[in-house]
Amino acid sequence: MESGLSFSRFFLKKETISPLLNMPMPFCVRISRRSGFLLFPIILISAIFSCNQKTEIPFPDNPNGWQTPKAVPFSFPEETPIRWDTLNANYLPKKTTLPFVIEQMPSKPFAVNDFAPISQPIAEIPFVFEKLKSIAVNLDSVKADTFAVRKFLVPPPQINLATIPSVWRGGTSGLVKLGQAEGLVGNRILAMFSDSLGVTWITTEQGLNKYDGRTFAFFNFFQKDQTGATETLSDIVQDTEGNLLISSESSGIYRFNPVLGMAEHFRTGHGYIRIELDSKGQLWGSGTHLYKIDLEQKTEIPLKVSDPDYSLAFCYGVNSDADGNLWIGYQNTIGILAPDQKSFDLSDFKKRLR
Repeated sequence: MESGLSFSRFFLKKETISPLLNMPMPFCVRISRRSGFLLFPIILISAIFSCNQKTEIPFPDNPNGWQTPKAVPFSFPEETPIRWDTLNANYLPKKTTLPFVIEQMPSKPFAVNDFAPISQPIAEIPFVFEKLKSIAVNLDSVKADTFAVRKFLVPPPQINLATIPSVWRGGTSGLVKLGQAEGLVGNRILAMFSDSLGVTWITTEQGLNKYDGRTFAFFNFFQKDQTGATETLSDIVQDTEGNLLISSESSGIYRFNPVLGMAEHFRTGHGYIRIELDSKGQLWGSGTHLYKIDLEQKTEIPLKVSDPDYSLAFCYGVNSDADGNLWIGYQNTIGILAPDQKSFDLSDFKKRLR
């Protein structure tokens, strides 16, 4: 006989059941090992039957003595009036007004790049409009060039958590920096612009960064050259509808709607160094020439002027003033396009600008 017993799916060893066979039974009857083998199935069935009996177990008393919360009616107390003390105006201190004139504050001119006082006083150059050399122009007679446009959905940006701006190495606490260590994508800043919502947009050699003080959102939906590098994004302005206009030095202009996540690429076939929206909403671009750009009509008009005394081969910058004049920077002089766009004046201090 095996050293254990099998019943149904249970297996009991002899050493396990031996104590049960040797225990005292009622009426002083001892059970032998042989008869115990016959009694074991009855005991097991009784145990299983007793476990299936449903009995209610009373919930134990709370040993900590906590009482069940009870709802108590609540009412606000009566209002208590506030007592105000009225002071006599004659006893109040009278205000003192100190004049502040910024022009009378002590100041010392300094060089922006070196953050140090300049070595010599600032020289003033007289500028008289009536004495400028004027050239007659007529943009309406110039043939407009057309260009194509591609509209597309902008991929979701890469989000980087922005850290606190750090103090520039060797600088003061008033000069801080935002770079790759702070979450910016790119090593070289090309253009910056703060929109009407206070968000700062920054273009680098990698693409476009959106900075809101907490995060950097990086966009890269721009054209790439043969090496895979992103084209140079030279300038940013915002139109009246909230779109960002981003100029490229090689392919044209991008119009980006940050709310809808849509962009348009106006492929002019050339690039721009700077772009400008004047007070009338007219878009201008500087590059090989000064360009009058119409994105809705997909046309541009180049302003080609020449003069034997000035180098007007390339336009480096463009900016509009409050009077509607358009200021254009050339190599050694400044051109001024009148608000009626009929005359083009040239400054007479080219030698002193070198």
